[in-house]
Amino acid sequence: MNENENLVIPTVDEVITAKGLKIETSRYIIEQTIDYCMEYMAGNFKPIRRYTDSMIVDAINTLIKEIHNTAMVKGWWDDKRNDGELIALMHSELSEGLETLRTNVMSDKIPDFVGIEEELADVVIRVFDMAGDRQYKLAEAILAKMEYNKTRPIKHGKKF
Repeated sequence: MNENENLVIPTVDEVITAKGLKIETSRYIIEQTIDYCMEYMAGNFKPIRRYTDSMIVDAINTLIKEIHNTAMVKGWWDDKRNDGELIALMHSELSEGLETLRTNVMSDKIPDFVGIEEELADVVIRVFDMAGDRQYKLAEAILAKMEYNKTRPIKHGKKF
C-alpha cells in the first residue's frame, strides 16, 4: 500500500481558515503569487531580491572567516594542507551524509537536527574553511554561478 493513498489534502480555504486568516485576502495573495511565478517562469522579469548581493557576499564571507578561524584555533592548519586532502575531507563528509540517509539517524552531536543536516553542514564548513585559507572569492562565485545556472536548459541539457 502506498503511504500517500490515505493522505487527505485540505483545500486552500480549509488551510486559510485553520490559520485564522481572511479567505478573501489570502486568496488575493495566492493569486498574485501564482501570477508572479508564471510571469517569472515565462522570463518576463527577474525576482525582487530581499537582500542585495553585497549583503549576501558579506554574510557568506563572515561565515568563511569564522569557520576558518575556528579551524586554525583547533589545529587543523598547524601544518600546510594540500588541495587533494581538503577535497577528500569534503568528500568524506558527503559519504557520511549518504550513510545517514541509509540509516535514518538523528545527529548525536547537534540533537535538534537529523544526521544529513549535520553532515551537509560539515561539507559546507570544509568548503568554507578551504576558501578561507586559499582566499577564494567563493561568495562572489556562488552568486555568479547561480545567475549562470538560470540561463541553462532543464537539467543543464543532460538526462540526469
